[in-house]
Amino acid sequence: MEPLDGLARRRRWTAGLPAGLRPRLRAGRALYGVPAGVRRTNLLWSNPRVLADAAADPAPADPGLLIAQLQRVTATGRPALAVGGPAEVLQLAETALLAAHGPDAFTALWQPDGPWRTTATATALRVLDALLAHAAPVTPDADWTDAARLLGTGQAGYLLTGDWADGWLRENLALRAGADYRWAAAPGTAALFQSRADVFVLPRGAHHRDAALAWLDVCASLDGQIALNGARAAVPARTDLPEPTRALFGPYARWSLDEWQHGRPLDSLAHGGLLTPRRRTAALAAATAFTTHRDSTRLARDLAAG
Repeated sequence: MEPLDGLARRRRWTAGLPAGLRPRLRAGRALYGVPAGVRRTNLLWSNPRVLADAAADPAPADPGLLIAQLQRVTATGRPALAVGGPAEVLQLAETALLAAHGPDAFTALWQPDGPWRTTATATALRVLDALLAHAAPVTPDADWTDAARLLGTGQAGYLLTGDWADGWLRENLALRAGADYRWAAAPGTAALFQSRADVFVLPRGAHHRDAALAWLDVCASLDGQIALNGARAAVPARTDLPEPTRALFGPYARWSLDEWQHGRPLDSLAHGGLLTPRRRTAALAAATAFTTHRDSTRLARDLAAG
């Protein structure tokens, strides 16, 4: 890939980007990526009809309160939590770890000699075990859409997954945002915007370099980011959008725009670039195995070794 620092300065590709995102676009000292938008991963979705039957809270503030609400839903005879297969178990694990450690220690976990043998880690993995105890059975071939269907059709009360659920619930089940389903930051992560950034690069020696540069211009521009994100619940990476453009976004995305403006950006291991592909594969294998053995000590060891 071609380093972009000079081009980015001349073509204003980093205009309006929050400072917390910029390091994720670099390798070493060089800039290599131009972000078109961001997708939030640390979200709790809920079905208000199910929660009303259980007198449960749609936005518990911390994992302990979430588990208490899951118990309320379970008592009604429904699965309380929808989980979309092993990949979503890894999302549950990272959400619990983030809530227990906070952003800095969470990021340090994935560095050499990360703080795995801590009370915070033990607490997080106990939370993960409790979440799965209130979940619909996890099947190896399921994905997040299966879990979203359980939530949207009233067969589960809660779902922890990213903002891609918003468009799926609206388009596939014809549900109304804010009325038929609701959202909040995942418990314990309210001030954090954990995300996957949609980033484009410039191949070194590109055969159609002028076209590639024109595409990066579109991705970096205000108009381009509005057009690329407005219909799909993702939000522009830029935070300098004019106020009138908010009307182009749906209810969830308007809320997410405010969250991106004020929250701390943080990378995701399940869906973002926090881990190398090899380590993410190992982490996914560890989360998959945990659904069977349910041994928190072994899971911590497997995640640390990955």
